Amino acid sequence: MGFHEELKRINWKRLLDEWRSFQPEEAFKELDPEPFVKALIRPVPRFVEYLLTAKRGVDEDIAIRDLYAYLLDKRYYERLNLLHFAFHVFDQDTTLPKEVVDCTPFPHEDGIPSFRYFLDPEFYLISPDNK
Repeated sequence: MGFHEELKRINWKRLLDEWRSFQPEEAFKELDPEPFVKALIRPVPRFVEYLLTAKRGVDEDIAIRDLYAYLLDKRYYERLNLLHFAFHVFDQDTTLPKEVVDCTPFPHEDGIPSFRYFLDPEFYLISPDNK
């Protein structure tokens, strides 16, 4: 299965709807959002911009921290690897708190999208409508 076929398996509307009402656990809310902002991949992936637009009334730094928690949930429960396409998690110079890195699993080998696309120079997550 190619990259574009994998992306079609992601229900972006459902993700966006869930994200709108998502609230991280209280312990996560206590974390400083700055390290999450610094760990965000630059340029910011379009799918991240798409999701953040749903939280316009929330401070952007807090929304970015909460997005990490949301994508972490999706990695655990749906095998979505989007977290690893949005944040630098396991880099040597990561700014993320140790307790966050320690509870973050590696990309799922059968996850969507496949992490093998991360280093492919032809690859980029453009937008949820796959255009």
